[in-house]
Amino acid sequence: MIKRFILAAAIAPLSLAAQIPAAATSNVPPSLPIDRVVAIIGDQPLLWSDVLTAINQRRAQGLQLPADSAAQAALARSVLGDLVDEEILVQKAKEMKLEVTDADITAGADRQIKQARAQFGSDEEYRNELRKAGLGTPEEYRKGLIEQYRRQNLQQKAFAELRKQAKPVNVSDEEVTAAFEKSRSDLQKRPATVTFRQIIVAPHASAAAKAKARARADSLLAEIRKGGDFEQIAKRESMDPGTKQLGGDLGWNRRGSGLVPEFEQMMFALRPGEVSPVIETAFGYHIIRVDRV
Repeated sequence: MIKRFILAAAIAPLSLAAQIPAAATSNVPPSLPIDRVVAIIGDQPLLWSDVLTAINQRRAQGLQLPADSAAQAALARSVLGDLVDEEILVQKAKEMKLEVTDADITAGADRQIKQARAQFGSDEEYRNELRKAGLGTPEEYRKGLIEQYRRQNLQQKAFAELRKQAKPVNVSDEEVTAAFEKSRSDLQKRPATVTFRQIIVAPHASAAAKAKARARADSLLAEIRKGGDFEQIAKRESMDPGTKQLGGDLGWNRRGSGLVPEFEQMMFALRPGEVSPVIETAFGYHIIRVDRV
């Protein structure tokens, strides 16, 4: 199975309403209940609405929802698995008595809100866009952002501590070869997978905003090609609360997983170390770099 590490920068000239659908349950058959418990991690229940919210956040980042019900169910199971992993890390952080201070999270959340608010001409317009995007009031939007930043920070700290505690294991060449031969047939059936990062800036949709976003994407590409640190640029520029503090990291994705075609085609065409030109999709402008295969 080929794995590639992707860095992607996206400048999205879209309104907030275009990022996250107002009806998070629009794809749920009417015969299903509005909400239900789908998993329990420790004593923490995970709700179906949590899965829908995560899926819609990914759609805002470029994921295309599969058309058939079987593929939609597979996507939901995959997202559920990711949410379980995240909750395990959060609970592990609490078990290890790791803490996140207000200073760690509120400053980033407030910068995110300031950038979002700057795209609108008035408070009323800003409030209307938040409501249409299903993000509630400005107060609810800020509360949700702070919670996302808090959880991400706890996950990062827990993962860092677990890495420190991990004991190195020596694996012989013979063991590697034996494991490969045992899994050869399964590996050949798996599509290539990638992990990538992105930067999202979402101005209100207009011709002027689109031109401004393209110019900004070009300037970021120039900065990256001059040696700029992609992760730090993502933390500085991205308007995506789900990935901003992770330097734009969106985790692993496989070919055919639902990303927009233009993005996926460029993502798998690059060789390690190559940086793409600015590419445009329905979600904005992107810059992609593959780090390893």
